[in-house]
Parts: sequence; C-alpha cells; structure tokens
Amino acid sequence: MRIFKLKTIPSTQELAETLKEEFSDQYSYGMFGLDCDSIIVSKSIFVGVQISKKNNEITLQGMPASVPTWLLYVADLVSTGGIVSLIFRSSWIKFENEIRAFLIQKYNQEVIS
Repeated sequence: MRIFKLKTIPSTQELAETLKEEFSDQYSYGMFGLDCDSIIVSKSIFVGVQISKKNNEITLQGMPASVPTWLLYVADLVSTGGIVSLIFRSSWIKFENEIRAFLIQKYNQEVIS
C-alpha cells in the first residue's frame, strides 16, 4: 500500500480521465464508493489497483481486479493462509508501483510512506 499527499487534489473523475489518457485502452477503469471516491484500475482479472482519495491523500492498494477473483483470493487466505495468492502478489506490487510512478510524475507528489 502506498499513500501520497497531493499539492492539488484532482477530482476522482479527473484522476480517472488522466489515467485513461496515459494508459489508453491497456487497462479498464471503474469508479465506486459513496461519492465515487475510489477507482479500480484493472490490468487483468487477476491484477488491479484500487486508488482511493481522502482529504488530500491518495492511497494505492494492489489487489485482484474482479469480484470473482477477489472471492477466490479470500477463500485462499482462509483455506491455505494465502499460499496460492503469493503467485499474484508480486504482480500486484509491480502494477501498484507502475501507477505510483505515473502519479508521482504527473502530480509531483510528496511520498509519505
């Protein structure tokens, strides 16, 4: 998980549009949350990143990109302690870092952690 403080906070819609412009049709995008304050960027059904906004911070979290895959991930955590999920963890982190690098470059952010 990565957390960034932004000098200027874009709207969730603007953030989604900026990601679409940069990555074009490589990935799919979906907004959700009470105020549509989060975005899921999907690289595949197994690899995605959740981008959430709160106040002047953006949080990135690598994760499975689809509900069925997420349910399999949870089942794996419960039944085997997450052994199978370790296969995808490095892909989640790699994709998270890719999105993180773009956001740092685009919005000139200060990394908190």
